[in-house]
Amino acid sequence: MQCAGAGPRGAIAKLSDGTEDRVGYERDSFHLWIDADKDSCDTRKEVLLAEAGAPDVR
Repeated sequence: MQCAGAGPRGAIAKLSDGTEDRVGYERDSFHLWIDADKDSCDTRKEVLLAEAGAPDVR
């Protein structure tokens, strides 16, 4: 038997809402996304496609 508030649900209940802070973030600073295989998908898109698990429907 677990004590009241123990376990994952108890831990989640203790989390507080936060606000998003984008101060200092500039997407243009991340210019490392390259299209190594020249298929019009940069590195970020290649990873997203690979990890999506869905068929490639480009």
